[in-house]
Amino acid sequence: MLIRRLTSADLEDYRGIRLEALRVSPRAFGSDYEESKARSLKQLGHFIVDDIDHFMLGAFDDQQLTGIVSLRRLGGIKMRHKAEINQMYVTPGYRGKGVSRQLMTVLIRMAREVPELVGLKLSVVSTSVEASSLYKSLGFTRYGIEKRALKIGENYFDEALLELDLELDNLKRSYT
Repeated sequence: MLIRRLTSADLEDYRGIRLEALRVSPRAFGSDYEESKARSLKQLGHFIVDDIDHFMLGAFDDQQLTGIVSLRRLGGIKMRHKAEINQMYVTPGYRGKGVSRQLMTVLIRMAREVPELVGLKLSVVSTSVEASSLYKSLGFTRYGIEKRALKIGENYFDEALLELDLELDNLKRSYT
């Protein structure tokens, strides 16, 4: 499995996996499949930025894009010490094979190289046991819950708010 930054050359593959993610796992994302399907490749281009403060990683099996995850550093002088992790997704055929862990491990390693970045934040739907377990095993701790973060049809879903302190030596903390 090759993990690398996505570039503009990967835009069509990114669009495909992004739409699959929204269709297969609608609770995991704030974006909607139908809205996203209507967007052009050009409109999706802002997701694939190759910068130290904003980048997307892809997991490839040969030439096939099997997973994605992105990091975006927060803007402004008072917030630049933090970054958000978004769009974590692995195609169903590659789940349970360590692809998510590989993507997150590379992302965390790269985040540690960003000057003055001390923390990573992400949110995960409270019902997603597998994702929550992965993040916990990587050292993320829960600092809150956003009630009714997502509404799909008539159903609401809470999200756990997680953080990782990049300055800690011991990454094996647990959250409650």
